[in-house]
Amino acid sequence: MKPEVSSIAELIAQLQTEEGKARALARVVERGIIGSPDYTERAIQKCIKVDLVILAADIALKSGNIERAIEIYEQGKLPSKAGELAEKSGQLMRAASVYENAGLTRKAADIVFNLRLPEEAIKVCVRGKDFFYAAELAEKIGDTERAQSFTQRSMGVEGQYEPTGVCWTNFREACAAEKRKDHGGCQRRRPGP
Repeated sequence: MKPEVSSIAELIAQLQTEEGKARALARVVERGIIGSPDYTERAIQKCIKVDLVILAADIALKSGNIERAIEIYEQGKLPSKAGELAEKSGQLMRAASVYENAGLTRKAADIVFNLRLPEEAIKVCVRGKDFFYAAELAEKIGDTERAQSFTQRSMGVEGQYEPTGVCWTNFREACAAEKRKDHGGCQRRRPGP
């Protein structure tokens, strides 16, 4: 959102604020008035300093520096944007890493699994403590024993195995319930008072 100015006085007032200065620098770079890499980085740093993360990343992208834009999104706590940009630029393992670091375990695991690295995808799920999704991935590769173990673990309390939580024969129903976020008869047991 660019603030509009209706007078020279408003323009001068805006330029006296740090945000106004950052936006002015960004416009100079975006319009190609000054195109040096040093000036571009100066504009990016100024935008970051006043929390204009998206504008800073846009400047990096327009200057052709995709890697810098990804870094800006990560530092600005916008992991979804960083991951999406990494995916679009073909940096799939980087995207998976960004998603995993942000706690977006399933997105990370899906990317790794689609790269035909199922064991690594399962490890992503285990590191993220998403045992239910680890079970789904294990089932996809035909490792039913491990899938059953992950399913039991996903329904346990605080990482404890609870074999009665989900019957393996109802795994597909439990998967469907998990996707609907309606656990129905497969609710986790809560510890007693």
